[in-house]
Order: sequence, then C-alpha cells, then structure tokens
Amino acid sequence: MSEPGTPSGNRSGLALRVVVGTAVLVAAVTAFATPHLLAWQRINSDRIASISHLHRLAYGLQLYSQDYDGDLPLPVSLPSCVDWTQRIRGYCQEQWVLRNPATSHAKHLTDPSTACRVRADYALNSRFQNTFASGPFPLYNLELPAQTALLVEAGRMTSNTGRRVGPLIYKGNQGSFEYTDTESRVRGLVPYPSTHDHRLALVAADGHAVSVRVVHYSKKDGPHDQLYGRIGGAIYNWNGGRTNQHPSDPPRE
Repeated sequence: MSEPGTPSGNRSGLALRVVVGTAVLVAAVTAFATPHLLAWQRINSDRIASISHLHRLAYGLQLYSQDYDGDLPLPVSLPSCVDWTQRIRGYCQEQWVLRNPATSHAKHLTDPSTACRVRADYALNSRFQNTFASGPFPLYNLELPAQTALLVEAGRMTSNTGRRVGPLIYKGNQGSFEYTDTESRVRGLVPYPSTHDHRLALVAADGHAVSVRVVHYSKKDGPHDQLYGRIGGAIYNWNGGRTNQHPSDPPRE
C-alpha cells in the first residue's frame, strides 16, 4: 500500500533514476579503473615470471658450481664469445627462462664491453671473476650469499630507469650482460631497468629471488660504493657490503 501523499508512479520513477545513475557511475569508474587494473596485473605477472626465471637460473648456476669446485662460469669467454648461458645449458635446459617478459625486445642482446652477442635478459655478477684475485671466486667462499647479487635483470639499454613516470625509451639493440653495478652507463643509457612498478628483480647467491627498489642509479642518489654497495633492500653488489673475511664490519653503501 502506498504511503499517503506519495504517488507510486513518482516513487517508481525515482527508483529508476537511482538505478540508471548508479549504473552510469559504475560504468564510468570501471572504464577509468580497467586500464590501470590491467596494467597492474601485467606488471605483477611479469614480476612473478621474472622471479621464477631467476630462481631456475640460480639453481642451474649452483649445480654448475658444484661440478667446478665452487666456481661460476665466466660471464663471457673471449675470443669465442661463449657466455654463461651456454655453459650452464646442461644444468638448466629450459631456455625460455633466459627471457624476461618485462624487458625482452630483441632476439639477442649485445654486451657493450665485448661486442659479443648474448642470450639472456639477466646479467651475471662479474665480481665472481678476476676481481678479488686472479681467476674465479668460489661460490662456497662467499660469507654472506643471501646479501650478494648473483643475477639481476638487464635487457636493452634505456634512457629511463623506470622509476620515473613515463615510458621506457629503448635505444638500439644494446644490452648489459656482465653485471657491474647500478651506476654503470654506456653513452648515458641505463642497463638495469626497474619496470616492475619501479622495482628491479634479482636473485641472490643463496638462490632466493626478490624485487627491490634500487637505491643508487646516479650521483644525485648519493654516494655509492660501486664495488660493494647496496643495490636495494638487503642485497648488495658484494658480500652484504663487506670486504671478504670481514662480515662483521659495517656495510659499505
């Protein structure tokens, strides 16, 4: 029964307008939110895939080191240009894990330091070779493997780290293969993009993979120890930021 003084037709019209207005509002919000939601889902999916790839590659490198007295393969061997991905093929046969869905834009990349073509979107920490002594540094001698980068995302050079708003601008078919540190530059281009919502995926020498917000990309980010310094989170270029045989010292940022 209708309330006195409130025609049922007026109430029906009001209800219809409310329903229509609500539908229009929902449609507008959905149209605005959907691209952002899809972009977030893609970023998250790429991040998860990249971390999974890093896990598998680290496991392959660890298996390789067990058969070679703790030594890791050279990032690239000259003059043959045989890279580490070819060395571990018998330990990691899933070649698709060499491709990072967030940064793969070419069939092959080129290492600017050697001009050798490479087969990975991930860079191997070159400090394990000819840095602290002649020849390889055995993986089992590393005191703080959980705080030492083993592999980081690489890919084609970009003029943008990914931390700033705006699209990444890729230049040519170059890449960074031998991981040195996040301040490395080749003709002003950045080798280590942070495309996962401004974060970089990497795997530590103990095999655990994470994504971190890089703390040093340029001099304006502050002083940075390029040999030992922190990349982001609890991950450093080497041995938790400490020199070998001195794990209790304060870390070098």
